[in-house]
Amino acid sequence: MSTHPKEKKSAEKGGEANWGSSEDIRSLRATLLDWYQAHRRSFPWRGDPPPWCVDKSALRKEADATDKMAGQRRLGAFFKLRHTSEISLDLTLDEDDDVDQGNEKVVQDEDIEDLVTANTLTGSSPATSSTTPPSTGTSSTTLDGPFPMTPYGTWVSEVMSQQTQVERVVDYWIKWMRRFPTVSELAQASETQVNEAWAGLGYYGRARRLREGAQYLVEKRGGQLPDTVEELLKVPGIGPYTAGAIASISFGRAAPLVDGNVIRVFARLLALPGSPASQELNRLSWDLAGDLLDPTRPAEFNQALMEMGATICTPKAPACDRCPVKKNCKAYALHAAGSIST
Repeated sequence: MSTHPKEKKSAEKGGEANWGSSEDIRSLRATLLDWYQAHRRSFPWRGDPPPWCVDKSALRKEADATDKMAGQRRLGAFFKLRHTSEISLDLTLDEDDDVDQGNEKVVQDEDIEDLVTANTLTGSSPATSSTTPPSTGTSSTTLDGPFPMTPYGTWVSEVMSQQTQVERVVDYWIKWMRRFPTVSELAQASETQVNEAWAGLGYYGRARRLREGAQYLVEKRGGQLPDTVEELLKVPGIGPYTAGAIASISFGRAAPLVDGNVIRVFARLLALPGSPASQELNRLSWDLAGDLLDPTRPAEFNQALMEMGATICTPKAPACDRCPVKKNCKAYALHAAGSIST
C-alpha cells in the first residue's frame, strides 16, 4: 500500500473489494458529488465571490440539537468506544489535527523556534494575537469580486489549513494573496516579511516552507507549479496530501488525497478498526481513496469528501440525519442496531 497519491488509470479497478460493485461505486460517487454541489462552503481560493466562509461551529451545534430533539444517545458510539467484537473504533481526529508523512501536516520541533522568532518580530502570541480575526459566520473582508482560482492560491490555502481550522484561514489567505500575489513575489520576500504576513496562524515553519518552495519553483520552473503529483512532490514543503490536492483541484488530475477528514469518513463508512492517526489506517485510506475517486471529476470529488468530513461527519457530533451517504455507512448501521456499545 502506498502513501503517495498516484493518478488513477481506470475507474473501478480493484475498488469492488472495499466499496462494493462497480454500480455501488458509481452511485456513491454521484451521491457525494450531488451533495457537494448543493452544500459546498464558499471560500476565496475556490474562486467564489464574497461573502465567504460558514461558521462550522453552528453546524456542530445544529447536529447536537438534532440528537437531543430525537432523544438519541449522543453519537459517541462512533468514537473511543468498542464494537461488540472488541475492535476499537477511535474516530476523533479533527480536520485541523491532520498528520502526513510528507513535508506537510507535521508539526516539527523547529516550528517551536520559528514561533518564538515570529512572536518576537510581531510582539504577539498565537493565542492572544490581535491579528487573529473574530469568529464570525462570514469573512469580514469585502471585495468587489472573487479572487481568481489559481494553483498557487490552492497551494497556499492547503498549507494554511494544516493545523488550523479552515474558517480562520480565510482572512489570512486574503491578506497573504494581496501581499504576495504570485510565486515570484513570495520567492523574493524576506523571511521577516513572510513571518509578518503569517503572524497569528502559528506553526511558522509552514510559512518558511512555502517561501522555500516558491524559491525552488522560480529557480527550476520559472515560477510555475507543475501539474503532476510526481513533479509536485519534488517541491520543498509539498508532501503527498498537498500534491494530490493541487494536482486534482487545480489541474484536474485523477489524483486521490487523504487528510484527517477523509480518514474519518472512510473509517465510519466501512467501520474500520484502529486509530485514525495510525500508519496502517493511513495507508489503507490512500488505497480506498484511489479506488473511490471519480476520474472524470477529481477536483469536485476530492473536495466533496473533505467537505463532508468537515461539516457532516465531524469528530464529536456527526450530523448523521443530514448525511447523504448514511445508507452506505456501516458504522451508522452498527450504531442503529445497537452493535456498538460503551
